[in-house]
Amino acid sequence: MPQLDKLTYFSQFFWLCLL
Repeated sequence: MPQLDKLTYFSQFFWLCLL
């Protein structure tokens, strides 16, 4: 599921921005 993978990637980027 590419969508799920994209979501995970986005989440990771979001957390990185928060940090």
